[in-house]
Amino acid sequence: MKYNPFYDVTWKGRIYKRTVYALLAAAVVLITVFYLIVAGILVRHNREELATTNLDLLELSASSVNVSLDVMSHAMTQTLWNQDLINYMVTLPQEDQSLNTRIFRTLQRGVDGNALILHAYFYSPRSDMVFHSENALLSRQSPTVDKALSAYESGQLLSSVSTKRDVSRLCNLDGRLFLYRELNVASSLGALVYELDRQVLENQLLNIRGIRSNIQVFDSQGLRLLGFPPAEGPELDWQNAELFLTPENAADRSARMTEGWYLFEDDNGWRYLLPMDHGSLTLSLREILFSYVPAFLLLLALAVLIAWYSGRAWYYPINRLITQVAPDAPSAHAGSGDEADILSRSYSSARAEKDQLHGIIQSIAPDILSSMLKNLLNGKHLTEQRVGEILRGIGDPLPSRGSFDVIVCQVVSPDETPVADSEFNLYLLSLRKLCEEMPDVRCRIEVLHADVLTAALLCVSPEADPSVILADVKAIVQTLRRNAQGLPFQLFCGAGMVCSELLNVRYSYKEARERVQYQRYLFTTGSAGEGGEAEADAASLGPDSIQARVRDMMSCAADGDLPRADRLLDRLLREIERNADGDRAAMQSAIGALHDAVVERVITYPLSPEDQSGALYGPLTTEKISSMTPEELIAACRANADRLFRLAADYGRQSRYRYIEQAKQYISENYMDSSLSLNSVGDHVGISSSYLSELWSEITREKFSTYLSVFRVEKAQQLLSTTKLTIKEIGFRCGFNSAQSFIRVFKKYTGLAPGQFRERQDAC
Repeated sequence: MKYNPFYDVTWKGRIYKRTVYALLAAAVVLITVFYLIVAGILVRHNREELATTNLDLLELSASSVNVSLDVMSHAMTQTLWNQDLINYMVTLPQEDQSLNTRIFRTLQRGVDGNALILHAYFYSPRSDMVFHSENALLSRQSPTVDKALSAYESGQLLSSVSTKRDVSRLCNLDGRLFLYRELNVASSLGALVYELDRQVLENQLLNIRGIRSNIQVFDSQGLRLLGFPPAEGPELDWQNAELFLTPENAADRSARMTEGWYLFEDDNGWRYLLPMDHGSLTLSLREILFSYVPAFLLLLALAVLIAWYSGRAWYYPINRLITQVAPDAPSAHAGSGDEADILSRSYSSARAEKDQLHGIIQSIAPDILSSMLKNLLNGKHLTEQRVGEILRGIGDPLPSRGSFDVIVCQVVSPDETPVADSEFNLYLLSLRKLCEEMPDVRCRIEVLHADVLTAALLCVSPEADPSVILADVKAIVQTLRRNAQGLPFQLFCGAGMVCSELLNVRYSYKEARERVQYQRYLFTTGSAGEGGEAEADAASLGPDSIQARVRDMMSCAADGDLPRADRLLDRLLREIERNADGDRAAMQSAIGALHDAVVERVITYPLSPEDQSGALYGPLTTEKISSMTPEELIAACRANADRLFRLAADYGRQSRYRYIEQAKQYISENYMDSSLSLNSVGDHVGISSSYLSELWSEITREKFSTYLSVFRVEKAQQLLSTTKLTIKEIGFRCGFNSAQSFIRVFKKYTGLAPGQFRERQDAC
C-alpha cells in the first residue's frame, strides 16, 4: 500500500502529543525570532531614512535663511545708494522737509516690499536723529534706537550673512533681530537697519514644505537666533558631541541614536538644530502588538498545519510498528506507558525469542555445518549464495574463500572382517580430539563422516597462499599415520588438491579418494612404499587418465611448483612401468601419449620460435621412441619433461604477468567509468573474473578492489593539487558513484577528507 501521511493514526500516545507540542513551541519561537529580526531591520532602516530626511530639512532651511538674508542685504545696498540718502549723509541739510519725506518713503517701500521686515531705520553718525519707517524722526537717545545703534557701533554683531566685501551684519537684542547695512566710502557715512519679523521669519523660512518643525538656529557662539526650545527633549550641551547627529557621523550613528539633536552647520557658522522624536525612532507596545499579532496568527496557523502534518507523517511508521508488534497496545497498555515503553517491551520479547532461537541454532549448528559440507563433498549442487546464507545463519564458522584441502581417511580390517560402526565412530571421535590437540597446525579442521568407513578432514585457512595449508596438511597426514600404528585395522589417508573456494572442495575430495583407492590397490598387490604411502593415482592408465595427470603436472609447473610437478611425473612413470610389465610396445605407447600431452599443453603458451621448435622436435620423436629401450625411454622422458616444465613455468608466469599488466593498463584508461568491475576487466583481458581475481591476489598480494580504489584516490589527489574543480566533480571524474562515496574512500586511504587535503596542499 502506498504511504499516505494523512492516514488515520489509530492511537495517539504521549510521544505523539509531545512531538506535536514541541513542533508548535519551536514554530512559535522561530516566528518570534524571525519577527524580531525583521522588526529590528525595519526600525534601523526607518532611523536611517528619518535621519537623512531631517538633515536634508535642516540643510534646506539653512539655504532658505541664507538666501533670504542675502536678498535683503542686496536690497539694502541698493537702497543706501539712493541719491536722497547719499545727499543726506554727505550734506546733512537742515529742515529739508521734502528730503525727509522722500527718505521716509524709501524706508516705507523697503518695509512694505518684504514681509520679513518689521521696521526700517536710517542712521548717520553725524546726526542725532534717526529716520523710522513709520514717518517719524526718532532721537538717538530713544531706548530701542540707542540699544540697536550702540550694539552696531560697539561691534557686538553676529557672523556675516553675505560673502561680499561689504557685508551685512545681524544682531540679536533681547529676542529682536536687526539687520545692518553700512555705507562706507572713506569713512562711515550712514547705516540702514532692518528690524526683522521673527515670527514671520520662523514660519516662512524654517517650516519647509509645509512641515511644522521645531528647528532652532544658533550662531557660532551658541546664541539662539531663531526658534524656541521644545517643551520636551534632551538638554542642549554644545560640549557633548554624542548628542548631535550630523551629516558627517550619520552613517555610524543614525541606526542607534534615539535621543539628541540633528545638527547642520552652514558656511556662516550658524547651527541648525532639530530635536529627535523618540517616539518616531522606537516602537511602542501598542505598535508592536498591532503589527505582530496578525502576522503571528497567520504564521501560527501555518505552523499548526505543518506540526500536524509532520507529526502524523513521523508518527505513522511508529504507530504502524506498534500495531504490528503489539496489536493490543492501544487497549492493553495505553495506561501503562508511552510508545517507547510498548516498543521496549516488544523489543525485549523479540530479543528473548531471538536468543532462544539463537541457542537452538547454536545447538544444531554443528549438524547443519556437517550436513552442508557432506553435500559439498559428494558433489550436490549448492550455489554460492545458498552456502553463504547457511554460513551466516549459523554464525559464519567458515570463510567461503581462502585455501581449502581435503584429507580422506579409510579404515580396512587386515583380515577383511567388517569394521563395526561403533569402532569407526570411536575412531571419528579420536580424530576430532586429535585434530583439536595439534599445536603446530594453524588451519581449522572439520572432521566429517563422508562415507562408509570413510572420514574426510576439511582443512580451512583464510589465507589465499596455498603453501600455508599444504604445510599443515602434510603435518596432519604424518600425525594420522603415526597414531594409526596401534589401531586394530589398516588406515589409508591421502590429500587432494588445494582450492580457493569452498564450493570447489568436491574436486579436492575426489582427488583425495582416488589417491586413497590407489593406496589400497598398492597395499593389496604388496607394492606400497615405506610407511604404506601410495605414490600415485588410479589403477588404469588410459589416454584420459594420462591427460588428467598431465593437466595436473602442467598446472603445478605453470604455478611455479616444479618439485611437485616432478613428483607427479615420477609417480606416473612408475605406474606406466608397472602397467607395461615388460611390454615394450605398451611402454612406448604410454610414453608417446605422455609426451604428446605435455607438448600439447606447452605449445598453447606464446613461445618464441626457438622454444617452439625445441618443444615440437625434442628427443622424443616417433622414430626415436620406437628405437629406445624402456630404460632409455624413462630417462629421455624425464629429461624432456623437465625442460618442458621449465618452459611452462617461465611462460606461464609471463602469461600471468601479462594478464595483470593488461588489466592495469585497462584500469588506467577507464578508471573514470563508475561501472568498471572485475568482470569487465576480465572480459577485456580474455579470462574469467574468478581466474583474474586469483591471479591478481597471487601476483600483486592485494585485492582487485583495493588496487582500483587506491588508483582512483591517487588520481583524485592529483586533481585536488593541480585544479580548482569542485570535490563533487573530481569524485565524478575519478569514477566514484557519489560525492559521499568519494569522501569515504578518500578518507579511508589518506586519513583526510578531500577538502582537508586540498587545504593542506594550498598551505604548502
